Amino acid sequence: MWRKFLWKNRVYVALALAVIVFIAITLILRSGGGQSGGFVTEAVAPWQKLVSGAGKSAVNLSENLLFFFSIKSDNERLNKELALLNAQNTELLEAVNENERLRKLLNYVRNSGFKLKPAAVIGYDPDSYFSSLTIDLGSDDGIVKDMSIVAPSGLVGKVLSVSNNYSKVLLLTDIRSSVSCIAQRARCAGSVKGKGRDLCEMKFLSINDDIKPGDAIITSGDGKIYPKGVKVGEVTAVTQTSDGMSYDVEIRPSVNVLKLEEVLVVVKY
Repeated sequence: MWRKFLWKNRVYVALALAVIVFIAITLILRSGGGQSGGFVTEAVAPWQKLVSGAGKSAVNLSENLLFFFSIKSDNERLNKELALLNAQNTELLEAVNENERLRKLLNYVRNSGFKLKPAAVIGYDPDSYFSSLTIDLGSDDGIVKDMSIVAPSGLVGKVLSVSNNYSKVLLLTDIRSSVSCIAQRARCAGSVKGKGRDLCEMKFLSINDDIKPGDAIITSGDGKIYPKGVKVGEVTAVTQTSDGMSYDVEIRPSVNVLKLEEVLVVVKY
């Protein structure tokens, strides 16, 4: 067992023996040593140099290790501080974004002329063609079926169903959705229907209607569900139908209905 230990640690054992020999010889030299002093000095000088060099190397190694661990500690501290700053920056950016959204909502409430109630979006139920969202207002808040839902940039949809504290909203892009609209420039009327995801189409336009890409589409107020003059979207493409009697008009909604966080319920208009 001891042999195994000594062999495993032979470098340290050899260094320890060298130090012991060095100390012993140094003590002899300091005590005098007579005529044999010169001989002893000559004999041990190389060992003194070796042991001294080893000592200096050990000191340098210790200093380097201390420096390494100091750098490592500083690096860990700086990484923690950076993570904290990143978290604080994220929180600040989120607060700025929320403040901007709420400012737009407030401006719309003040200038729309409608009686509105703000609501938070708490869930989505989107698929390829059917899309709805859930808001945190219900019948206890005075919400009823078919009330219009808007955002500062335009129409979102209408209330589809209501419970005590929540309501489901049918989005403008849902294929079950249909809104009476007019082209703001040409004043031609048609029905805007959802195509799923983020697109709509305008139906029942005559070949004689002057409608072009870039035209704004707004609600007409017909049907007594949606208030008049709310922006619905913009024409992105106009294609003549195969019978040559009408147009297929593609509409890009003015509201990205799948990225809403707050909406406004039109209680009265």
